[in-house]
Amino acid sequence: MQKISYEIVSLPEERDQLADWLAEQPWPFHVCTEMSRDQALGMIDRGHFRGPDQESYWIVDDQRKIGLVRLMDLNDIDEGNPMFDLRLVESMRGRGLGQFTVRWLTNLLFNRYPQLNRLAGNTRDDNRAMQKVFERCGYIKEGCFREAWPAASGRPYDSVYYGILRNEWRQQLEQL
Repeated sequence: MQKISYEIVSLPEERDQLADWLAEQPWPFHVCTEMSRDQALGMIDRGHFRGPDQESYWIVDDQRKIGLVRLMDLNDIDEGNPMFDLRLVESMRGRGLGQFTVRWLTNLLFNRYPQLNRLAGNTRDDNRAMQKVFERCGYIKEGCFREAWPAASGRPYDSVYYGILRNEWRQQLEQL
């Protein structure tokens, strides 16, 4: 990895680029594991990547877009429960980038929103890599929603829920 940076996804200017990027990769642990360009365009046009309570960032490595972080439920900041989605291109998975990005995201949100007390994320029960990312970043496993994650195969997966509190995040920073 070169120097990793995070750049806001500029919509509507990058609409076609985002749709192509989403359609050219498999997303094995997402509800929609294979996405067509038209499906991606529909999600973009419905505001899934930019809107009053959503923002998205490209993960960039040496000017190459290698991932995407989507922040959701930002209107829940006062209740303290925004969520996020993380996608990495297949060639970049398993290299520690997930952990680096979750730390960046956690710092971004706690620093930007002083009233935020809690940040949450979830993943499928069979996505052990993401569960390890959460754990290494100080997130605590808070629960499991049985068969709550729909999948293209028709078999629902358990959704494993993780969260981190502001005071836990501060303790981590003090230990660095």
